[in-house]
Amino acid sequence: MMTPDYIQHNEGVKRFGQINDLKDREAFKAIDEIMTKNAQRPEMLAEAGRPKNEMAFKIIANCDYVIAVHRVYMPDPQKIGDYYVAFDYELWRIKDGKFAEHWDSQRIPTPVPELMRAPLRNVQPNLPGADAPAKDK
Repeated sequence: MMTPDYIQHNEGVKRFGQINDLKDREAFKAIDEIMTKNAQRPEMLAEAGRPKNEMAFKIIANCDYVIAVHRVYMPDPQKIGDYYVAFDYELWRIKDGKFAEHWDSQRIPTPVPELMRAPLRNVQPNLPGADAPAKDK
């Protein structure tokens, strides 16, 4: 589904790859597997009273680019217990029917998650790539 030379622009995924000496493609696959396995994807997290996020709210294609706009519901800091609508995106460049490049609106969370601080073998030792030597940071 991804080209061999897949390019990832999500800084969190890139840092995860650097820590684990994984190229963009392998880093994305490993994080995707971890997030799916542990139900940590934002669209999978249920929160009482929060409307369900719409991860494919709008999908637009133009030549070799496809963008998915997500409608997400964020806790309203001024109205405790309420939510406001926000929009995130995923943008892909497609090459030969495969994902070749990816951008998104994700930011590095605070506090920084363990996946971006520790080698994969310490976080999820049974996943592919966990036995790769980690880079010292």
